[in-house]
Amino acid sequence: MELYSQPYRRRTSRLSISLSQTSDANGGHQLSVETLKDAPGTLLRLCAVLYRHGWNIRSAEICTEENGQILDRFVVVPTGDGVDEIIFETMMQDLERLLFDALSVHEYISEDYLAARPSAESSVDRLSEERPEVRLPQNADEPYLELSGRDRPGLLQAIAHVLAHRDIDVLEAEIQTIGERVANRFLINPTDARLGIMPDQSSAKQTPEQRSFRDHLAASLRELL
Repeated sequence: MELYSQPYRRRTSRLSISLSQTSDANGGHQLSVETLKDAPGTLLRLCAVLYRHGWNIRSAEICTEENGQILDRFVVVPTGDGVDEIIFETMMQDLERLLFDALSVHEYISEDYLAARPSAESSVDRLSEERPEVRLPQNADEPYLELSGRDRPGLLQAIAHVLAHRDIDVLEAEIQTIGERVANRFLINPTDARLGIMPDQSSAKQTPEQRSFRDHLAASLRELL
């Protein structure tokens, strides 16, 4: 059964997901995800499911409430002939396994993640394009990680993988796609001492270890863009 204007909802004791068609001319759908479980890597798991099923993310609002509840909203464009209840049910089950069971993201996406990484040839082709931008958090008052660059399938999932691999705690995220460009803004937990943005610490007082961590993080993210 293809989904049109009527939303499709699925709720369990651990997770609630709804999907409804938007007015987007590209056939976009509003995808809302709610769960009471918040843990490092949650964004990665959400993106992995969408990536695995070939859904392109046009925009996203990701928020963690004070009580730990996650409320995420995506505007997505499914590939293929649309969405039916069987596909949606499969996605729901995949997300539950990733969030609550022992299934790892690496096991879930297997070789698909490597296939999504930009090749050396594509990196050369992008040299003449607008350079990607990576702006790391500068202080505790504005602990935002900002990324912009050329969009491609699996990009958000790849970014989330880098952040999760380094145990970066993402509290909120805003993702916007304009044409072939993407602009991402992540609210990072400012208490992460590795970033050197603690309330009582200025960038001038960052340790060599903190500067090294920031440099490696920026390089890893810039490689994806």
